[in-house]
Amino acid sequence: MRRKGGRSLEAQKKKVKAGEFVRDLRSGMDDEALMDKYALNRGQFHQLLRMAADSELIKTDELYSRISHSATAINRTFEEMQEAVNQLSEVTAFDEKKSG
Repeated sequence: MRRKGGRSLEAQKKKVKAGEFVRDLRSGMDDEALMDKYALNRGQFHQLLRMAADSELIKTDELYSRISHSATAINRTFEEMQEAVNQLSEVTAFDEKKSG
């Protein structure tokens, strides 16, 4: 949406100043920090990114870079969780052998 004084983006009825959002995005703020600052859930955040790209406020390579970074962070989290489960399983198996 366009308004006097600059552009704004609207994600599911939340208005965000486009220039400020793009500056924050390019400053290196991660997804969680951006969602917190603008009070967005993940779906609203992704909608806002798509709107910024569709409006040519950000380049598509910036969008893809952000998505790739997010996917990498998610994969890393799952790997860490699996490692913790494996370690817990080892401890439980050790305790069972010890008491048995």
